[in-house]
Amino acid sequence: REYQDNLFACCFNMRKVTRHVLQPHGATFKTEAEDFVVSNNLDFHPTDTLEDADGSLLIVDTGGWYKLCCPTSQLAKPDVLGAIYRVKKKEWEPKFYTGPVPGPYGRNYDWKELATPSDDKNVEETRLRRLIFSIQQDDRYVRERATRAIAKHGDAAVKAIIADLTKSALAYPKPLALVWALGRIEKSSARAAIRKLLADKHPDIVQVALQFISLWRDQDVLADFGVNFASASPSVQRAIAEVFGRIGDAKQTQTLLWFSHQFSGDRFLEHSITYALIELGDSELLHEAIASGFTPLGNVTLPVGNEKLQIPGAGSRLRLRPSCLRIALIALDQMPNGGLKPEEVAKHLTSPEPLLRETAAWIISRHADWGEALAGYLRERLASGELTDAEQKTLGQQLAQFAKAASVQDLLAATAHDAKLPVSARLTALNAMRDSKLKELPKSWSAALQAVLALVADADGIVTKDFDLIELAVKTVRAIPPHKDDAASWRAPLLVIAAKPVVLDQGGASVDDPTDPANVRIDVRRLDALAAIPGGLTAAELSATKILFDFLINQLDSARTVAQRGTAAEVLSKAKLTPAQLTRLTEEFKTAGPLEVDRLLGAFEQTTDEQVGQKLIAQLKTAPALTALRVDAIKTRLAKYSPSVQEAAQPLYAALNVDLGKQRQQLEEMLASLPPGDIVRGQRVFHNEKAACKACHALGYLGGKTGPDLTRIGGIRNERDLLESILFPSASFVRSFEPVLIVTTSGKTVNGLIRSETPDELVIATGPNQEARVARADIEEMKPSSVSIMPAGLEKQLTKEQLADLIAFLKNCK
Repeated sequence: REYQDNLFACCFNMRKVTRHVLQPHGATFKTEAEDFVVSNNLDFHPTDTLEDADGSLLIVDTGGWYKLCCPTSQLAKPDVLGAIYRVKKKEWEPKFYTGPVPGPYGRNYDWKELATPSDDKNVEETRLRRLIFSIQQDDRYVRERATRAIAKHGDAAVKAIIADLTKSALAYPKPLALVWALGRIEKSSARAAIRKLLADKHPDIVQVALQFISLWRDQDVLADFGVNFASASPSVQRAIAEVFGRIGDAKQTQTLLWFSHQFSGDRFLEHSITYALIELGDSELLHEAIASGFTPLGNVTLPVGNEKLQIPGAGSRLRLRPSCLRIALIALDQMPNGGLKPEEVAKHLTSPEPLLRETAAWIISRHADWGEALAGYLRERLASGELTDAEQKTLGQQLAQFAKAASVQDLLAATAHDAKLPVSARLTALNAMRDSKLKELPKSWSAALQAVLALVADADGIVTKDFDLIELAVKTVRAIPPHKDDAASWRAPLLVIAAKPVVLDQGGASVDDPTDPANVRIDVRRLDALAAIPGGLTAAELSATKILFDFLINQLDSARTVAQRGTAAEVLSKAKLTPAQLTRLTEEFKTAGPLEVDRLLGAFEQTTDEQVGQKLIAQLKTAPALTALRVDAIKTRLAKYSPSVQEAAQPLYAALNVDLGKQRQQLEEMLASLPPGDIVRGQRVFHNEKAACKACHALGYLGGKTGPDLTRIGGIRNERDLLESILFPSASFVRSFEPVLIVTTSGKTVNGLIRSETPDELVIATGPNQEARVARADIEEMKPSSVSIMPAGLEKQLTKEQLADLIAFLKNCK
């Protein structure tokens, strides 16, 4: 019986089966897990486990042919068929059944006959004895068939099961199987018998009885509730709470509040009590409890015996613990028509009890419509100069959430504009503006932000203490587009920010080193300003300030960060460039990485110039990152060019249209040609800006979140899988990272990962640190995409030695 009632789980890509032993833990369970079967064969893929009738375990291995829903290689191995294994103890021998016993899977019995009640008393007794015998067998298939069959016998079955339960020689857990069978019989006699089991000494039997009472919503249990809540195990206490909730007697609201007060601390028990209160729906009493901090207990008959629990007498009141108030607040918030008011929650936002502060903050985070009511509290907190960094962050999140409220918008504008306030308060306001996810910049914010940007009016462009404010103001304007009536007023201040090579007076920065953190921060601020200009840069603006175009070209250099290269490409793609500037831009395809080429290509949609088109095609033919482009993307950008340009592009399309067979061949050839890799050097490749791995993928606590976490990738992928994901990222997708393709009513297409969604809009991750927000009302079509946001061609940025090192490093991440 060592393995009875254990759970066995298949880890498909980790090539093992794990064993999980359930152990009671408070009101719930915990598991003790261990590896049960482990294989080092790369083609061993356990897919399912089945318990056979004799208790042995069958493991289904689908080998290399099964690839549906598998995030690893989509290049299947149909020749690796897999197998079905039987796991058994060494001394195990098959059981051979003879005589009147069920046999494996109950094959020796006529179950249809056994399920049929008989008027002949002897026949009926024989059938019931066989069924009760079968219910107590180890073979779970036999137990289930017998349980279903005995339920057909009604009152006679109830009488027979009760008689068997009273036998003192019946060894546990056999009585438990009989209780489960008793609960399946839909007769009043069965319900009465179940109620009597509440007095049983074994908590498992009591818990199963309570489970059936709650499922039946058996009101009769209230007349004689035979369980002492105070002395019951936590799991039984949880089941008692479920009974009261499902029965639906609102009078038990006070009982549940008493339970929550007396037995707090177990979150699973508290959850059951909370849900039971939601089911009962007595909002009036909960409002009273929240307002006073007390709950009346007069005239309440608790179903556990007053003499044992020393309940206060009629008319007395009980002060509620913080955990009990939390339960009441959450129940009202989640209850249909609970009517929880903002002021009932707001008073707990500054409670000395951390539990109530956290609960109140969580509740208001679910009510974006409470902004007006909470504006006073937010104003008071924002003006406080004694908040910790964590409190400042929480306050910023709350302000961003309620930013749709006019009073909160005015509060944020006034705070950002007021130079007399602490810088920390102004930064919190600007952070909240940036994170508000508003579709349009409110006019009050526009004036406040322009006032902040005016701090750069210094002719030398020296900024000291105000740099953080300017930086956040620029990021806010980039995140939230100005109203169309205000768009023109933003061009000049943003151009001033972008045109001035502002010096960050922090000391220690090297003017000649573009990778110096201080210089990177300055360049990013300038790029953000250019990206925020409504409608993009005009040809006149670029011509008047040649330094801007040269600055953008320099930011495409592979030594720059991924964020710098991406933003520069975005700005150039939206700018109104002259043919000469576009011709110059084509030269950047010689060194542009896979993350930038598609956006740079977008800049060439604005012209039909023959020479520009031909130069573009010529540069693309030798571009290292060509494979990162899709044929349909190139065709869209070249659609308006002349037939001669279209003809010149044909070899490009042929080079990009590689079928699955050629992909497999390329993969095997590359795998065979790679030298041995070095783990230490591979770590440097991963963190290198050119490879850009860390821009999208996390290792431990560092890295991006756009792609899957690679911290333990080596434990579930072999070298071939890792190489395939680099060469052909669209060949397969990790679950939860499947891209979608959205077509808007205006004809715009967005390809990426759904990061978050609300009833009004979707936030789509389109690349590292890049998001697109699409209003649901603007979506014409949304469907799964076949193209990964991880571009192909990343291997072209690396030597074979670097690629081998990277794979060796990833294989070592376990």
